[in-house]
Amino acid sequence: VCKFFKDCEIIGGPNGIYFPLNERGLPTGEAFVEMETASDIDKALEKHKDCIGERYIEVFESRMSVMERVKKTSSEGGVRGKDAARDRDRGFRGERGFGGGDRERGFGGERGRGFGRGKEVSNYCVRLRGLPWEAKKDDISDFLSRCEIVGGQAGIIINMDDRGRAAGDAYVELETRDDMDTAISMHKREMGSRYIEVFEANRLDVEKAKDEQGRGGGSMGCG
Repeated sequence: VCKFFKDCEIIGGPNGIYFPLNERGLPTGEAFVEMETASDIDKALEKHKDCIGERYIEVFESRMSVMERVKKTSSEGGVRGKDAARDRDRGFRGERGFGGGDRERGFGGERGRGFGRGKEVSNYCVRLRGLPWEAKKDDISDFLSRCEIVGGQAGIIINMDDRGRAAGDAYVELETRDDMDTAISMHKREMGSRYIEVFEANRLDVEKAKDEQGRGGGSMGCG
């Protein structure tokens, strides 16, 4: 990973690289990397779709809050996997984090299943944004009718704002990579009078949304 980002300054060198583990303690194929400056992040993003060996690597910027969660349960390139997460809201030393979500994934081809301590999450998740406020799970199922959704409507999480109103976006768990690719191909298709943005979701965000749904807040559990 250090060689892949040889043109970037990684905080602590190998100690600034974190490899998420699945529930079996195996690497998920993703990594989160802490960069020194915004300029280093921009250089790293230019490596999107470059290769390590025979595999191309996908590179996206991540929110720092996602990285902090990963750091608590990750396997590290150095010796920091169990270090206490530092109390900061955005950025390390004032800068942005980098790695795995909103189109923020770490890099690597495969994604694990059931990462973290929350509800089990599919390997293959998408986020839909720009939904009509009145959209229900039935509408989302119809929109993704060509895809197999995990558990039927149970695999759809409609996000709510702080006032309990639909936030205009949702997460959907899908059965296979082909289903995810098919869903992503629906990007900018219309639902009613609105076009819908579809992109791959970070399963940590999906897990968080499912946890909030289970506690009765943040996401809408019924269609």
